[in-house]
Amino acid sequence: MAVIAACTVTVAGAAVYLGLKSVASPLIPITTKSDLARGHFLRGRDFAERLRVTEAFDLFKRAVEEDSHFALAYLHLSRVHPSPKASLDMLIRAVELSDRVSEGERLVILASQAYSTRKPADERELLHRLVNAYPDDPRAHNELANSLFWQHSWAAAAEQYEAAITLDPGFSQPYNGLGYCYRFLGDLASAEQCFLKYMQLIPDDPNPYDSYADLLTEMNRLEEAIAFSRKALEINPEFLRATLGIALNLNMLRRHAEARDELTQMFESAHDDGQRRAALMGMAISYADEGDFESAAARLRAASELAEAAGDQTALASDLDWLGLVLLEAGRADEASGAFTRSLQVLEQSGTIRAVVENAQVDHVQRTALVWLARRDFETAREFAEEFRVLTRRLDDPARIRLAHQTLGLIALVSGDAQRATEELSEADLSQAYTQYHLALAYELTGDLARALRCYRQASTYDQFNPLTQAFVRGRARAKVESLLLADGG
Repeated sequence: MAVIAACTVTVAGAAVYLGLKSVASPLIPITTKSDLARGHFLRGRDFAERLRVTEAFDLFKRAVEEDSHFALAYLHLSRVHPSPKASLDMLIRAVELSDRVSEGERLVILASQAYSTRKPADERELLHRLVNAYPDDPRAHNELANSLFWQHSWAAAAEQYEAAITLDPGFSQPYNGLGYCYRFLGDLASAEQCFLKYMQLIPDDPNPYDSYADLLTEMNRLEEAIAFSRKALEINPEFLRATLGIALNLNMLRRHAEARDELTQMFESAHDDGQRRAALMGMAISYADEGDFESAAARLRAASELAEAAGDQTALASDLDWLGLVLLEAGRADEASGAFTRSLQVLEQSGTIRAVVENAQVDHVQRTALVWLARRDFETAREFAEEFRVLTRRLDDPARIRLAHQTLGLIALVSGDAQRATEELSEADLSQAYTQYHLALAYELTGDLARALRCYRQASTYDQFNPLTQAFVRGRARAKVESLLLADGG
């Protein structure tokens, strides 16, 4: 399952260390005092741009060992680090060093900081400044494209990926990003052409085959998707994203036991807790897709125990949050509330940067609304959901604004206001299967069966971004499609 790493793309160019003059260049400079560190960085960048994060991690680590003031290397080490806590620590170090580097490097680092602290408007503004300052650097355009992609601005992201390709047709990563943009824009034929070109540029790398597998999954060509993911693993057995993709396709084929066999092998061969936690998350998704929420919760508890034993509070908070969502689906609102509360407390007591804690506090308001909804206290749920809406608008965070619409839509749906549910859910994140399923329920209640059927179909196909929440609803969505078609005589 290949995904575009958030702001994974690095910068290129050359500069010398503090006190020496840089040579004017159309590319963003790299500031380091060590030629050896620069060499490690450039090789690591090459691996990172091909999503070969294990090799990239080793090289970025060596770069900062050679030059402890190498800000850009710390940034890119943060982007590939398997530990969420260590990743944040590396980013903090890069920010601390950002006054020692070129303006281009500083913009990239501060944009990454804005991403990590969920300030999308600041991130966009910084990356637009980067592109304006370095219009001839394809990696500058790719940085902006990745940011726009993760903010679901597919068309704008596609323009920036195309600009990067125009500047450097041999730069492989923009073809991957552009393929995903076309996919989410619904142009699967153009997406396929991008992935085939990506495959042609780096045929001996695993990610092009895995990205193409994602597209085949979207097309419901599940056996072919599995074959391409296995091709990725033949090229590089350490490319564990492909194993996750195989498991998801096996789930969709209702071969859940086989999916978990794949994930068990991944867990047993894992090199670090990040890979182990990813395998356990994959198992949780598989169990949830089968409707076995108890087993799904058990796998997430196991993941949280790994994070706690390692002292990784960021990972622990994330695992507990996912656990809370699973417990809600299992109908255990009080236990879910406990998991959400502990997730927040872990971050509040972790000593992490204030912005991370403040974001978690905002998110906790939305989680609290869901808990009260599960208790069927609609008035209290609505109060928390409205508070969350106000907070998200104040923060100017489009992703969480959409989540506020989703939350209010769910409350309206469960409380029997189908019309308001359709209005709110239509403004939520429609790339989420979870949103599509509940929007379909609302349409069905209003009697609009044609729209309901379209949404149920969408909910039963592949959700790249939220496979766990899709697992909550995919089986039910598939059953609804079958029943509506049967009722319609087709």
